[in-house]
Amino acid sequence: MVFQGTLLPVIGILFANWNLSSKLPMINIAITLLATLWMYINLKRGGLKVWHFFINGALYMVNIVALIFYS
Repeated sequence: MVFQGTLLPVIGILFANWNLSSKLPMINIAITLLATLWMYINLKRGGLKVWHFFINGALYMVNIVALIFYS
């Protein structure tokens, strides 16, 4: 588990194209922050329900569509 949790992400980070001049990274960051905020608010309100995860799944799909559209 240590191998999968540390070495592979480091390889991905090192060889990623860190060009932040396009719209795509900002869209991805905004969607990720929105999903995180959604989970945090619902967790503080009294716990997470299954449908909260479906909303995050939908945001993940929006992220993938943005990746395909802007690439």
